[in-house]
Amino acid sequence: MKYEDIFAAISHRYDTFTRMEQNIADYVLEHGKDVLDMSISTLARECKVVESTVFRFCRTLGVSGYRDFRTALAVSLCAREQESDPPIADDDPVAIQVRHIYDSCLNALRETYQLLKPSLLDEAVRRLMLADRILVLGAGKSMVSTFGAYRQLMLAMPKVQCAFNAHEQRKLCAMVTARDAVILFVQSDAPAFLTDLARLVHSRGCFLILISPLAKMSLSVLADITLLCGGFGGAGTAVSAQAFLIELIYRLYLQRLENARRALM
Repeated sequence: MKYEDIFAAISHRYDTFTRMEQNIADYVLEHGKDVLDMSISTLARECKVVESTVFRFCRTLGVSGYRDFRTALAVSLCAREQESDPPIADDDPVAIQVRHIYDSCLNALRETYQLLKPSLLDEAVRRLMLADRILVLGAGKSMVSTFGAYRQLMLAMPKVQCAFNAHEQRKLCAMVTARDAVILFVQSDAPAFLTDLARLVHSRGCFLILISPLAKMSLSVLADITLLCGGFGGAGTAVSAQAFLIELIYRLYLQRLENARRALM
């Protein structure tokens, strides 16, 4: 039997879960390997819900019950471990190494496409068009995506700014207004100070766009829009997925600019 990737399924349906089901989703995303050894009563106790809620959560994900859910979870964990850490030996031919990396990136792009909500993407671009200033922020492993996004978006958006250390990022965030927008790149191991930046941006009424491979994050409740990408568990593949989203934002932004220009003719 072929199972849908549990983590992708959770991310795709996260907004439709009840608050109690979101507690379960959060726990599974953070402690997936531990859940494999848990009974339904143990998971319910850890998530502070009743067993019937766990069962309903499983059915919402498209599996028949808790046992089927654990099987699907095991399959998903195994697949993601292979993607994030492909078994490449030092003496493997270059062609084999290329194929491993290609497959990992392709899987991340496919998952991003499946998670994509065009209406959210369109709204994000619309708000970027309206913004007086756009900040692109990130830290740690997500800094690669941050710098890449800044370099590409500034070609179409002269109002884009970026900072590459914590002090400068705090200074920029302290000056944002409700007329600005922030794009924040986050990985699963995001530094704690990014949460502080998100809170600061949120408190000042600035529009916050979060780009992350995780639906569950304390940051997601602070964001106005969360654009989910593939590559959960692998920083390299997540960069490919995030680059895909930035390419979409860039092209849709240019399209809106062209439409606005034609409207004035």
